[in-house]
Amino acid sequence: MMSFMDAVNNMLAGKRMIRPSWNGYYAMILNGQNYIWTIGKDTATATNSNIYEPSLDDILATDWIVKTN
Repeated sequence: MMSFMDAVNNMLAGKRMIRPSWNGYYAMILNGQNYIWTIGKDTATATNSNIYEPSLDDILATDWIVKTN
């Protein structure tokens, strides 16, 4: 598990990051962009994506992990 800054550095390296409390969503930085996206599935065929605005809880958290699948 890691801090928010560790998670951001991993996202800059192309990895997808999650927190255990998130339900099916992950955060990532897309190539050539300067902001973080959250991406998840609404249904089997629909994807939901939004620009991520971290909460204070997310910033202070140390439970960030790399999404493996």
